[in-house]
Amino acid sequence: MPISFTDQIHANLLKTIEYKASVYAKTTSLDQKKKLGQFFTDHRIAGFMATLFSLDLPKSQKIEILDCGAGHGILSISLLNYL
Repeated sequence: MPISFTDQIHANLLKTIEYKASVYAKTTSLDQKKKLGQFFTDHRIAGFMATLFSLDLPKSQKIEILDCGAGHGILSISLLNYL
């Protein structure tokens, strides 16, 4: 089955977020992360967290999601990929 345009957008967003998170992780010292309180969720953990979401609604029904994260958006993008 061909990949839809929307799926491609979600995949590209996830790759961009993973890249930015990786750059941050590699270029920011542990002391700086502690000082700022910035420890971002790994994409594997975000993917697992997305699988914990269950939705038994028609695909046409609109849903709203509140992402309480304050990072790169990995939780929201992982959920979009899962749905």
